[in-house]
Amino acid sequence: MRGRSRTPSKGTEHRAVATFVREPTNRFDPHAVAVHTDEQRIGYLPREDARRYRPALDQIYASGRRPTVTARIWAGDYEDRDPNQDATVTRYGAGVHVALDEPHLLLPTNSTPQEPHVLLPDGSTIQVHDTTSRLDQLAAIPGTDGQQWVYATLHHVIEQLARATRDIVEVRVNGERVGKLTPKMSGDVLPAVRFLAAHGRVTAARLLVSGNRAAVTRKLYVAHAHQLDDHWFEGV
Repeated sequence: MRGRSRTPSKGTEHRAVATFVREPTNRFDPHAVAVHTDEQRIGYLPREDARRYRPALDQIYASGRRPTVTARIWAGDYEDRDPNQDATVTRYGAGVHVALDEPHLLLPTNSTPQEPHVLLPDGSTIQVHDTTSRLDQLAAIPGTDGQQWVYATLHHVIEQLARATRDIVEVRVNGERVGKLTPKMSGDVLPAVRFLAAHGRVTAARLLVSGNRAAVTRKLYVAHAHQLDDHWFEGV
């Protein structure tokens, strides 16, 4: 976003939900994208970024949604050199940062799950194993950009071993199995999967697919069950 580049050495920081608002009637730039918090404009994306992101933002608006992201807002005093006074002076400044994926990663390539579901918050990376299933179909997902994300659903299954059974999480895309999590990783998300199932909801997650027809990797970006706060459970 536009604004002073220095970060105050002392000051306060606040995180807020920011909304991107297109301004096609902007007299300086018809591709302008404003950033709003609490329905108030606080700045703009840089001109070059606005042009790159506008097509994806247009798609999000066309789907009836409002594109939002977490914004980091800071304000405070900082030391600066005043050439007119030939001295160091204390000034007040503020700035805003928003973290955005590349434009091709803003939208999934498939639709949201049809069944009632809850999307797990983003978190750490979890590798999906047993990647031989549906290799040809998934290899086409990354396209020319080399990576793309899809909606996946997580399911509790009991895996039969030679002399025992174990609880694991199976990963599906569009209702078809695309892999599974290791027992350890399954244990990190199974409590959330079971909790949602008990409330009649399927667990959805963000799955990043990378590679080509020679090799495909699949990674979930989800918070572990112990990282979910009370607000998340109350929302369910």
